[in-house]
Amino acid sequence: MTDKEATGFHKDTDVNTSEPAPRGSASDVLVEMDFMPAELGESVRALFCSLYVVVTVLGVSGNSVTLLVVLLNRELRTVTTNVFLLSLAVSDALIAAVNVPLHLRLFVQHNEWTLGQVACKLAAYTQGVLIVSSILTLVSLAIDRYNIHVDEYICPHEERSRYCITNKSSK
Repeated sequence: MTDKEATGFHKDTDVNTSEPAPRGSASDVLVEMDFMPAELGESVRALFCSLYVVVTVLGVSGNSVTLLVVLLNRELRTVTTNVFLLSLAVSDALIAAVNVPLHLRLFVQHNEWTLGQVACKLAAYTQGVLIVSSILTLVSLAIDRYNIHVDEYICPHEERSRYCITNKSSK
């Protein structure tokens, strides 16, 4: 008895019981491909490939410009928010340069991974790390922006002093 037979995972399962209905052939067993979307037409695939390339080029070039502007302008490197933007630009550029082309390759090859098991695990790890770093940078940026607005509300710009910034609860 296979695992699929033991779990009762069949196309013709009776909805009122967990027992599988009688099967006529082995093709009645659900397989992974039963859950995959239908194949797209060639024109739609070409459109998706074009959009993948556009997203990759714009993502890498736009984030590279952001990196250059922040790195070359000394005044921009002193503001905490710009450091977060620099980190976000790096992670987004890496997502566009690494993850998007790998997904495009997978899409073009009809969901068949041909780069080997090590590259598969490395690609999955890299995707997870880059996306989490981008999310955490956005969270940090939001917290920083929130703290700046709270400081402005509690300590108006005219009254700002070291005591006011460090002891907000005293007012």
